[in-house]
Amino acid sequence: RKRIHKLLDEGAIKKFTVVLRNEGVEGIILIRTEPKKAKDLYDFITRRFDEIFEFSGRFDLAIKVNCKSLDELNRIVDELRGIDGVRNTDTLIRLH
Repeated sequence: RKRIHKLLDEGAIKKFTVVLRNEGVEGIILIRTEPKKAKDLYDFITRRFDEIFEFSGRFDLAIKVNCKSLDELNRIVDELRGIDGVRNTDTLIRLH
């Protein structure tokens, strides 16, 4: 316990999380943003999702999502497409 507290105090461990076995759909949503709106979009997305990755290249952001169903994943993608600053998206679905 002391070692863990020390690692937390030193900043070596940022946070703890629990990863549950996923019984639904796991996907990665790739997002291309409008450059002038990228910062605001990133700030919004970080408040809603836990696993976000920034890239250089064709897409700017990727969001990893775990959903109960394909319909839920589609609703999230539709919501993201409706946000000002999102140019387009592409969705990758993990096959088990």
